Amino acid sequence: MRYYCCPYQYGVAALHKYESFLGKRVEARYRTDYIYHSATGVITLDNGSSIFIEDHFEQDGKKKMLRVEIPYGCILSVIELSLDGSGRS
Repeated sequence: MRYYCCPYQYGVAALHKYESFLGKRVEARYRTDYIYHSATGVITLDNGSSIFIEDHFEQDGKKKMLRVEIPYGCILSVIELSLDGSGRS
């Protein structure tokens, strides 16, 4: 299991901090104000200031896609998931 937490904890953020997770299924925990969220999907883009997580699913017989943009400053942790969705790869 690969785990990455707090890109700003030492005061300096490197560009493309989550580039090694591109194309991999992850669970990202992030905050918006005082609310904590969790998003699961595949990281499709790391532009140096935020990451994009996509998840494809089927609802009521229709294929749908959900895309979330999470700014670096809001990310609490990113955990790489295995194909079965568990936290161990």
